[in-house]
Amino acid sequence: MKFAKILATVLAVCLLSCAFVACDTGSGNGTESATETATKFKASVTLVIKEGDKQVDKETLAFEGNDATLKSVIEFYCAIKGYASEGCFASTGLLQKIGDLEGSWNGYDEGKGSQAGKIESLQNFEVSDGMTVVLVCTK
Repeated sequence: MKFAKILATVLAVCLLSCAFVACDTGSGNGTESATETATKFKASVTLVIKEGDKQVDKETLAFEGNDATLKSVIEFYCAIKGYASEGCFASTGLLQKIGDLEGSWNGYDEGKGSQAGKIESLQNFEVSDGMTVVLVCTK
């Protein structure tokens, strides 16, 4: 009889522990999910789209995303303009097309100029709030 009481007590403690773990959201106060606590990047970024020397579009974006890469900003721009279904980036990660413009792309930070502000990797370049990025398509 004494063994049955001890076993029942141990099982009750295990059951309560399992119920506590199942109800715990892991966020500390139980009101926010893990995805809501992730930090997001927010910035106002201006994209200037050019074909050679001719300006085609200029758009200031209130960007909010999980990272600060230029690739994410360009994908956001493409989604706003309705180009996302066409795929702005190739499977290799290189920018291939924005709207009707298709060809070789390069870019630079307008604040630093076309030479000093040249962007080596459009997909890995990190943007900052207030930045103006010029993307130039050459065919």
